[in-house]
Amino acid sequence: MRNIWIPHIEKTGGMTLVHSLEKTNLLFYKEDIFQIYHNNGHYLHIHHNNPFKKGMENWLKILIIREPVSRFISAFNFQKWRSWFRYKEVDTRTIEEFMNSYEHKSHIECLNTPSNDIIFSLDNIKNIFDYIIDISELHKVFKLIEDNFLGFSIEWENHNTSERNIKGLNKSAETNFKVLKKEDLNEDQLNKLKILLKDDIEFYEFVL
Repeated sequence: MRNIWIPHIEKTGGMTLVHSLEKTNLLFYKEDIFQIYHNNGHYLHIHHNNPFKKGMENWLKILIIREPVSRFISAFNFQKWRSWFRYKEVDTRTIEEFMNSYEHKSHIECLNTPSNDIIFSLDNIKNIFDYIIDISELHKVFKLIEDNFLGFSIEWENHNTSERNIKGLNKSAETNFKVLKKEDLNEDQLNKLKILLKDDIEFYEFVL
């Protein structure tokens, strides 16, 4: 068994991991957006506010990534759900309005939390992480956690999906939103997003 560090990049399936792991009764420490699990002398650190500290160099380090345009669209769908269920406000922004107003964080920006003991960059990212896995292969992360930390299999339930969130929003707020998908974008919208996400796209293509 090994210690595992999994930073949670926004909209890369992190809540599926968190909510599934919470059912194991191995939760050792919890803050609002940081969790530590303990099993037979080993630890798993996960969630957003999850710094990389000195002494973790030999931990199994797993980074989950997502194609930046799809990640941005997922954030667009999520913010509609979040606005209603947290503030009881209906977010009517179009994707163009969202592009102009949403403070989007790139993969690198999500990694570089203030309390890190290291600064992540394209120069070191591949040398630091043992595994860099796209969200489309999230099942590989499940297997790594089961084999290297849990020692047993658990049920991994998809959580916080756009389809589920928008369906719940429409039912609760009596709205009629549709889940926006990448293929719904017109050429102009897609080109604008590619310019907006230029650095993140470079990162994704480099590490993939």
